[in-house]
Amino acid sequence: MFTTKNNPKIISVRYLRNNETAPVYMASVGGGEIGNHQGNYTDVDVQLNDARASSICFDIDTTGFVLCNQRTKVTNFYDDKQISPTYESELCEKLSSLTGAKHVEIFDHTRRSSNNNIRVRRSIREPASIVHNDYTANSGLTRLKAIYAQRGNDVDALLQKRFAIVNIWRSISGEVRNHPMALCDAQSVLETDLVPVTRQAADRTGELQLAHYNELHQWYYYPKMTANEILVFKTYDSATDGTTRYTLHTSFDEGNSLDRESIETRCFVFY
Repeated sequence: MFTTKNNPKIISVRYLRNNETAPVYMASVGGGEIGNHQGNYTDVDVQLNDARASSICFDIDTTGFVLCNQRTKVTNFYDDKQISPTYESELCEKLSSLTGAKHVEIFDHTRRSSNNNIRVRRSIREPASIVHNDYTANSGLTRLKAIYAQRGNDVDALLQKRFAIVNIWRSISGEVRNHPMALCDAQSVLETDLVPVTRQAADRTGELQLAHYNELHQWYYYPKMTANEILVFKTYDSATDGTTRYTLHTSFDEGNSLDRESIETRCFVFY
């Protein structure tokens, strides 16, 4: 049984109800309309625990996620010249230290805002509002093959060793007071809860995981995250030895008018 020392809150999160209509996750376009996912969904009230007050030892190989302190030299997260190489160098160093990885390589950045005017002006996307994980057993491998084959790398050699895909999430507009990230302890998720579905984007078709509700699911968040903190969570792992491979997550509305701006960075981690 998973417990915390705090009084948990109740929030509503959106799960996949059933597969009667083939679900498709419709990825939005930066600055465009919010994607209207295909399929049957249901909003479920769940208990949300304060991870800061928990006695659990969080890490990406068991619970699937962990919060880290990480100051940055970046002053403008919309300036790509600061993202690469400054921010990317900082994150690679942090992730190598955290995981013990032999090599870390960043392959994607996604900026998001809960404010429609900012989304349009910045051509960025909205916070994800459905319970999901970014990759499946198939699409994690496909993503690595596509990126490294395009560069001319020896993909077969890369696949001989364990690798993971890890997301790093950060606020870029001060303290997070609305639309924070909620994450489900991977130890409370059954394999049968996860459903691979098509992810349809403007530039490519992929696959991610949605989830059916299970009363065993244990949800956590870190209240009032600051710009000097990063949320690190695993979305794929090639290891099949019992190590956590996926982390269900979503944002949720805390019911106030404050806006959230964030950047999430996806990284290949090679062991």
